[in-house]
Amino acid sequence: MQPLRLIAEETRRVEGYRAQRHVSLLGILVMEAVEWASLDEEVAADTLGALGRRAVEVIEGQHDGLLVRWGGGQLVAVFAEPTSAVLSARALHEGSVVLRSGVHLGQVAIERVGLHLDVFGRHMHRASSLPRAAAPGEILVSEPVADNAGGWLDTSAAAELTFAPWPDAEARLRARRIPLCS
Repeated sequence: MQPLRLIAEETRRVEGYRAQRHVSLLGILVMEAVEWASLDEEVAADTLGALGRRAVEVIEGQHDGLLVRWGGGQLVAVFAEPTSAVLSARALHEGSVVLRSGVHLGQVAIERVGLHLDVFGRHMHRASSLPRAAAPGEILVSEPVADNAGGWLDTSAAAELTFAPWPDAEARLRARRIPLCS
């Protein structure tokens, strides 16, 4: 799989995204492909390549998010609206790759590191702890996401979102405590 190289047009698009939104409080989606490292190298490249293409379609095309990073079996995306992050996670979980996902809401910085983008801040750290705590096929959301998701987007999919408290969250999370729902 070739590393992503930003061309001038993509760089302008990213800068436009940041300027248009004027936000640093973002929905953060972190997904991990379960057992991707155990796949045959060629199968992994094909399977994860297809998932990456689907992620661009779902995250950027359907839910107006920004795919920041995809590689090593992990995906990071940010959204101006946490509902979009949850709907994107749900759509990507419908594919053939078993995923673990987490969605958190918090202040982050999106910075260019060389030719690539990355997300920084304590809320990124919190978001990245969620997939590690999730079971295969599970989407975990932090309490701020559960509190905010579903209220802004006027779609039937957003109206159907429901969240249940996650009883063993504290036992499964090693990072700083984040109230969770599944």
